[in-house]
Amino acid sequence: MTSSLDPADDDGQPSAHDGAALAFLSGGGTAGEFILAQDWANTSLGPPHHWPQPLKTMVGVLIGSNQPMFVIWGAERTLIYNTPYAEILANKHPQAMGKDFLDVWSEIRGDLEDLVGKAYRGEPVQMDDITLFIERRGYREETHFSFFYSPLRVDGDSVAGLFCACTEITDRVMMQRRLVESEARARADAQRVQLALDAGAIIGTWFWHLPTDHFTADEQFARSFGLSSEVCSTGLGIEQVVATVHPDDKPGLMAAIAEVIGRGGAYAHQYRVRRHDGRYHWIEANGRVEHAPDGTPLNFPGVLIDVECRRAAESALRESEERFRAAVQAVNGILWTNNARGEMQGEQPGWSALTGQSYDEYRGYGWARAVHPDDAQASIDAWKAAVAESRTFIFEHRVRRHDGVWRRFSIRAIPLIESGGAIREWVGVHTDVTEQREAEAVLERSREELERLVQERTAQLVQAQKMEVVGQLSGGMAHDFNNLLQGVGGCLAVLDRYVPDGPPRRLFTAAEEAISRGAQLTHSLLAFARRQMLTPKPTRLLSLVEGMQPLLERTLGGLIHFDIDVPADTAPAMVDPAQLESAILNLAINARDAMPQGGVLTLRTENVAIRRQGEPGRPADLAPGDYVAITLADTGTGMDGPTLARAFEPFFTTKDIGRGSGLGLSMVYGMAAQSGGGVTMASKAGTGTTVTIFIPRAWEAEAVAAAPSPAPMPATRKVVLLADDDHLVRTGASAVLEMLGYNVLAAASGVEALQVFQDAEAVDVLITDYAMPGMSGVALIQETRRLAPELPVLLITGYADKPDGIEHCAVLHKPFRPQALADQLSILLRAG
Repeated sequence: MTSSLDPADDDGQPSAHDGAALAFLSGGGTAGEFILAQDWANTSLGPPHHWPQPLKTMVGVLIGSNQPMFVIWGAERTLIYNTPYAEILANKHPQAMGKDFLDVWSEIRGDLEDLVGKAYRGEPVQMDDITLFIERRGYREETHFSFFYSPLRVDGDSVAGLFCACTEITDRVMMQRRLVESEARARADAQRVQLALDAGAIIGTWFWHLPTDHFTADEQFARSFGLSSEVCSTGLGIEQVVATVHPDDKPGLMAAIAEVIGRGGAYAHQYRVRRHDGRYHWIEANGRVEHAPDGTPLNFPGVLIDVECRRAAESALRESEERFRAAVQAVNGILWTNNARGEMQGEQPGWSALTGQSYDEYRGYGWARAVHPDDAQASIDAWKAAVAESRTFIFEHRVRRHDGVWRRFSIRAIPLIESGGAIREWVGVHTDVTEQREAEAVLERSREELERLVQERTAQLVQAQKMEVVGQLSGGMAHDFNNLLQGVGGCLAVLDRYVPDGPPRRLFTAAEEAISRGAQLTHSLLAFARRQMLTPKPTRLLSLVEGMQPLLERTLGGLIHFDIDVPADTAPAMVDPAQLESAILNLAINARDAMPQGGVLTLRTENVAIRRQGEPGRPADLAPGDYVAITLADTGTGMDGPTLARAFEPFFTTKDIGRGSGLGLSMVYGMAAQSGGGVTMASKAGTGTTVTIFIPRAWEAEAVAAAPSPAPMPATRKVVLLADDDHLVRTGASAVLEMLGYNVLAAASGVEALQVFQDAEAVDVLITDYAMPGMSGVALIQETRRLAPELPVLLITGYADKPDGIEHCAVLHKPFRPQALADQLSILLRAG
């Protein structure tokens, strides 16, 4: 390759003809020499002496011009430019010569492609000011150009390229922008001062004569600086003025004052001053330094503006930004931004730290190379769709960390919209959710087990709710039956003396037996309803079971082997021993009936600690705590699912007629629940049944007071006030009381009883039912006790528990025998 403008011919010797063909490069100096020095033979254009004449003409024009110019030629858009344009290319020169114009400016290809296309279609393109963000010095910068694209034609109409004369106007635009911004700031300052004046935010004015250092200020200024208003009005020096400025702010203030005095013009500075109350307050001083024609500083007038609230708002904004950054870090998030077109540009420290990618690697859509190959294309497609629709982007994919480890990330990106509605940029966060998704996968694998447990728990709760409803119904029924039995029993007690021996006496005895059996029936119903009277106390189960063993063995018979497993360390249970014995006996009888051909019944106990409600194999509603479990397991016929579901219901039985009332298991259920525990039952047809009673553990022994012995009936007739809304009970009880030698004042309601009590000359004892309409027995007791605090009271109730709200009151449960009533009255009257 030669360095002159004379090319070599095919044998390496210059050709005179080709030299004439290269005359178009002779006037361009170094530009022409540079063009000629390129290896054009390997391009579509070929050697310069073979170039088309229109191209030679335009190249000759541009190399002789001092204005930046270039030519793009051919389908490959081959770039040829002059020396002034090389300055615009900066670091892209000299590699840009002979290359595809759009490849040279790849970072702004999207901005130029349509413009070049128009010129190639024969349309002139003129741009007076186009904004381009180019990379020609190793960094991205904003630039502005004016240019004209002129199509270059060959053979008449065919467009083969374009010619461009351009001028970079970046400095001019930036200068204009700074001027506009300066004017805007000035207007804003003026508006702020005016707004401050309008809003009363001006908190002082001053005038400083600089040559004499004579500083005067108004009364508001004096208050703001904590100075004497008299001194400020007569004048003082600048050192006295700034004496109350916060020590941390004073150096900056003095530097700002010195700077504006030196240059003249506008002044604005914020700092804190100490007021008369000793507290520092943020202010902004606005003023202007006036210079004499010779440049000597003369005057410095100004105003003070209160900026305390503005500073507080700015501080709150900074705190908000810090919280946002902290929130991103707290969720293990990586913050990134993309331009309006969805391309990653600029510095992305978070993404680089995560993936190890450099700017050249992640820019544009290069970030996708750090995404798992199975996720990359789907991520790009979803991202482009969100950008096209200007909607929030939500996605998940795997990203290769800088150390080569794949992690799963949840992505959320939102567009930031300018006031005109256009997207300015996208802001997104990658949040590491690897552990979360792994945990979810484990949970998913356990889904069927969870569903099974939920169904089991739901069934337990439904069963518990059903049993609660049935219990309430059973309790109400027992109460009503007790009233009926009491009425009949009371009448029989009065008739007893009039019934002769023989058949009438046998009928009378049968009626009394029927009442007794009815009372046992209602007792079982009340046990199921958890309304029986319990006397819980610490009970050693080993002693209780050993005491029951002979009875249980006789009950089970010779075909059933009875196995007892009660460890010595079994904790005492807080339970009514008699009721627990009754429950164990009921379960043993059921087990015997389920093993007609013989089998094994095992009774075992253990200490149980329940840490959370709803543990598998425990009663659904059993509260956390320490319990003693008593289990009876048989090898009998067992039960199927539907039978097991109804086993605890009152009156439900699978036994033949006459062999059971269906209340045994109901009583067990009610006793355990009323004791603060619960019951579970497991059974399958043909495999036996296991029933476990859970009773709260007893921690301290409790003394049980002995019941007082009844006193003899009083010698003189006492007055009894009897209140019961049931006519049958009231009639029977009145007859019994009169038979026992008492005078009876009967009332059909609590309100009527209270009136009788107030009108009577004397009442020695009050007997009242518990459940009465209008005024309950508890309310009646409270009212009579208010009038006569020492009045003895006997509460008779068809329920089995003592109601809340009363103290020092005896309780007698329906149905009761006349002797039980006599004993209670004797005790009450003796105590009174």
